Amino acid sequence: MVKQALRLDHLYHLTGAHGLYQHATGADPNPEFGYCLDDNVRALMMALRAHALTGKAEVLDYAERYLAFVEQAQRPDGRFRNFMDAQGAWLEEVGSDDSNGRAVWGLGFAARYAPTAALRDRALRLLERSVPAIEAHAFPRAKGFSLIGLRNWVALGGGPTELARELADDLAKAFEASASEDWQWFEPELTYCNASLCDALLGTEHQTIGLASLDWLCGLMDQEGVLSLIGNDGWYVRGGRRAVFDQQAVDAAAVSSACVEAYRATGEPRYRRWARMAYGWFTGENLTGEVMIDPQTGGCYDGLRPVGHNPNQGAESLLAWLSAHEDMLELGWLDG
Repeated sequence: MVKQALRLDHLYHLTGAHGLYQHATGADPNPEFGYCLDDNVRALMMALRAHALTGKAEVLDYAERYLAFVEQAQRPDGRFRNFMDAQGAWLEEVGSDDSNGRAVWGLGFAARYAPTAALRDRALRLLERSVPAIEAHAFPRAKGFSLIGLRNWVALGGGPTELARELADDLAKAFEASASEDWQWFEPELTYCNASLCDALLGTEHQTIGLASLDWLCGLMDQEGVLSLIGNDGWYVRGGRRAVFDQQAVDAAAVSSACVEAYRATGEPRYRRWARMAYGWFTGENLTGEVMIDPQTGGCYDGLRPVGHNPNQGAESLLAWLSAHEDMLELGWLDG
């Protein structure tokens, strides 16, 4: 793999008055669709990592803007709204469990890795208010996203350790209820951000399940050294036909993140190999050989198709690419 510098110009281009726009038409922001919590909390994590890697003060300014979006999104009861229009008006009373779980993930990361005490304290205040909402999460991904955030919070020496343990137990029970010899998974279907469920159990009492499910998932997607993600045109229902396209950047980033954590936990070389394959998905090592990064903008195209790619370069895809790139840079895995 050729080492590349971390490019943030498209991130800056997509950032508007209230935060990071969700969608783009081509490479330009599309204000019609406004902003969402999911993207801004991912942007918060990405910007903090970029600041640590580059030392650029301007990146921290953007992280502050994304955190301000999350602060505005939180309701008095601790839950979060998700969608905001371009003028700054909220479009719903409360966001999905998944978006709330992602908020906890990002805030836990920010609390643990913030370079200033002021930013850390802001993240912690939001986390503390969110605890009752976390307890109400019903869906596996929301629990998994939240658990990753809680693990970071607990690593600071505080945080609700019992709640983190309960979420890990819930995911382990879901796996035990669903898994069989030929289906090592938490649900009867593989959909989006699958590897995050495995990631959530790493570093918990149920790490063995996290590793076993990650091995099964990556083995399924490893097509002779090329990562073939689960397509969103039908997903993969147990006993059914697996969808190959369209493949989404956010799924490649989830694989990279989970495999990096698994490598840190075990040192097993297969996790480094799969993480590098996830990075390679962006740079052309995918089923069609399509480079997913626009060399002019540094943006990432919104989906791999049977022929070509979706030409739009929205926030989710960009953040997925930057996250996977940061994984490689942090571990020095682009040099060999």
